[in-house]
Amino acid sequence: MLEFLIPEPAAYHIYSNAFSKKEGVTIAKPIDPKTHSNEGLINPLKSFKDIDRSNYHLWATLYNAHDIPIPPTEFVIIAKSYALDYTPGGKLWHSKEFNDLTVPAGYEAKIAEVRIAFSSGSNRYIQGYIGRHFIHTYSNGHGRKIILNNETDIVPFSIRGNFDEYAINVEVICQLSSNGYEKWQKEAYGTIINAYNTMKSEYDNQVASLETSISISGQNPAENRKVEKTELKKWAIELLTLQRFEGFNAMHRAIDGHPEINFNEAINEGNFVKFFEQSIEWENMTYLFYPYFWGKRERWSTIRQLSDTDHSFSEFLKAGYARVVVPVNPKFTEAILHYLNSGEIWLGEALPALNDELYLSIVDEITQSNNNTDGIPIGEPWETRIPTNLVMLTDKIPENLPGCGS
Repeated sequence: MLEFLIPEPAAYHIYSNAFSKKEGVTIAKPIDPKTHSNEGLINPLKSFKDIDRSNYHLWATLYNAHDIPIPPTEFVIIAKSYALDYTPGGKLWHSKEFNDLTVPAGYEAKIAEVRIAFSSGSNRYIQGYIGRHFIHTYSNGHGRKIILNNETDIVPFSIRGNFDEYAINVEVICQLSSNGYEKWQKEAYGTIINAYNTMKSEYDNQVASLETSISISGQNPAENRKVEKTELKKWAIELLTLQRFEGFNAMHRAIDGHPEINFNEAINEGNFVKFFEQSIEWENMTYLFYPYFWGKRERWSTIRQLSDTDHSFSEFLKAGYARVVVPVNPKFTEAILHYLNSGEIWLGEALPALNDELYLSIVDEITQSNNNTDGIPIGEPWETRIPTNLVMLTDKIPENLPGCGS
């Protein structure tokens, strides 16, 4: 006997029914940025570090992120001018300090260029500091480029000396720091993820509204049992083989578009299909559904609303887990044990020949499928009476009506 515990056994049935109503979903399911890729154009967005100047607009377009911040420029220039006008009879000794060379947030001061013009003459000079660097000149028209020390708040500038007038221009080149660039990356990443979550929420809400309307009221209970068994069988095979059926592509489209068989694939897949169809008695499957709360929590409110006039099918739709027990065909016991231990089917060989003890003919398979579902009767049969809502339109009660004898 094989036992499987299958989470949310009706998940695909609900999904396929929801999407058969295409008019109910107006947007495509957004792809998670962490798994999204576009043939090398962009790689998965696993963290903010994957955002850069070349791809941020592509991500914004994918998720309609209209408010994404643009990347900051690599360099910014701060420019200031300072002047002192000549005053007749004024003093010659001066000391000035300037604290208005403000470095923009996220940038570092790299280079300063200072140009000085002042009245020359006996003992005239200007000296001072920009950042940590000393400047000094006796001549008019002084100019100098200075390598700064990555200041991040202000670049202090001060002068002193013997002069009665001056004109000074200062330009500071600031470069975007790694912290400043990272700050933009985080903001852009957050905007993209929020846009994705908004799209996903809208998509999920539309799907949820469709799922709550899933009901096959009045469908033949026998058909419902087939649906249940088919879905349980599919999930059980996935759990048993650890495969999701992606490799089944024996039927493909030809160049002109019509379906055509890939012969090699059909042979390989056929052996696989035949083995799992014959080795396990799926027709004798027994199963039990466990409540919705064993499923994904965020879907509880949706799943609880699913219903069907068939009580058993309602339990299937709402199930958080299903326990499935299915017997192995006795002829295939050793073959299944070998598969469970090695993951190999028939040691890699083909299925048994016609005269092999383990060969199950299609006649036997069909007979077993049709006749063995009820088991073997044991003991004498007994009569069971059940209530009915049938009404007999007659003014006389037939004498031979069961239970109405004198």
